[in-house]
Amino acid sequence: MKFLTKFTKFPYVFWSFGKTYECVKSQNEIHCNGKIYNFKPMSKALFLILKYLPVAIIFFFLLTKYDFSLERERLISYLCAILVFLAFFYLENLIRTIAVIVILALSFAIGAYLGMFSLVAFVLKYAIILFCFFMFFIDLKFNAYMLIQNGKIVSHFLTKEKL
Repeated sequence: MKFLTKFTKFPYVFWSFGKTYECVKSQNEIHCNGKIYNFKPMSKALFLILKYLPVAIIFFFLLTKYDFSLERERLISYLCAILVFLAFFYLENLIRTIAVIVILALSFAIGAYLGMFSLVAFVLKYAIILFCFFMFFIDLKFNAYMLIQNGKIVSHFLTKEKL
């Protein structure tokens, strides 16, 4: 069975992947880039915890009770963050970059007009939070595997198929 995958650059760090490789599966081995590796499935819960627990801890320290209020300033921040998020995920290349810059510039202008000079910072914070939630729900579809060489875990990889 052939499949495309990316390997993590470091074991147990799921935020950094290398380039895409075409691999062939046979039994409990994969043949990739001229090498043969053993692999074992990894618990989906462990994968999600390893990937998102550090992010959740950072959010715990960054978010305050005022981030959840429905004041005018927060609602404007939420709306601009949603626009940045949508532009980031649903537009392509140069148009994406221009749209994100324009939305952030408009956020700055709105913030300056209303006297909310930290509006852009809140927009970026909420857009990053939306990005992490979106990535979490995408990662629920993936299966994680440990890449083993000489009895040691050297990397991990993700696939949508069960191997």
